[in-house]
Amino acid sequence: MPTILDNIRARVARAARPAPRAAAGRPKPLAEFLGPAVPRALIRADFAAGAQLANVASEVARATLPRNDVHSLIVGAPIRMYLFGRYAETLETGAGETTADLDLGAAGLAMARSTREAATLPTAAHPDVRAYSSEDGITWTARNVSAVDFDAGTVTIAGLEAETEYQLRVYYLPASGAIRVRAVQPSGVDERSIMLYNDSLRALHETDQAAGEVAPRIVRPGLATLPLGPKWAVSIEATTAATIPWADTLAPHEVRFAGRRAPVVLNDERGLNVALSAALRSA
Repeated sequence: MPTILDNIRARVARAARPAPRAAAGRPKPLAEFLGPAVPRALIRADFAAGAQLANVASEVARATLPRNDVHSLIVGAPIRMYLFGRYAETLETGAGETTADLDLGAAGLAMARSTREAATLPTAAHPDVRAYSSEDGITWTARNVSAVDFDAGTVTIAGLEAETEYQLRVYYLPASGAIRVRAVQPSGVDERSIMLYNDSLRALHETDQAAGEVAPRIVRPGLATLPLGPKWAVSIEATTAATIPWADTLAPHEVRFAGRRAPVVLNDERGLNVALSAALRSA
């Protein structure tokens, strides 16, 4: 049975335009596929930081596809997406104090607990909450989390020195607000974006993402794959009080959208994007 990518190849061929006279009048296709599609997931490294604003629907991160690729996202495949918020506080430990208690709940932040197996506390490698300290704001040291109350939003950081001023950071899974993922077409195409995923942050983070039956996924009825043209973008957007610092290398974000990628040579970039949009609308 033909896939939507096969249909696009046929549509691209049908939409061929006349070549310049120098090409002896031979029709030139909008794009020429250089090989078969191969597996290629979109992961964190493919995304650049957006301009997120607190409590405003805004972009956390965006992956812009290369000019010479057609990328097809696999519809129905489980999404892996854990997005961490960052809470920061500066404090000085007292005499004999080697721990610090941080109250994220008092700051209006809600913490989610995923279904992933967690090591026994204290640990510096909890899957849902990480802690770091710095005395100069430049060098950061991973610290053990010795206690966490996800419902109250409190975290205890251990292993500090007494009578020392620290800058502290806690990375946690936000449980309040909404998350959506859109495919954004380049300008000049009628349909400007396609919704891929839309849910609450709590639902995203507390769903068992490893369980095929309930894992979050891209849903587009009638499609097995969702083809995205050259220079299209996949945008992760959130409406939340949490700061989701994409460019912060300490934040252990995880993202994976299963897909396939085929290399192309573009002869008419806008024409190809129009053909892709038409194929999606008629699928």
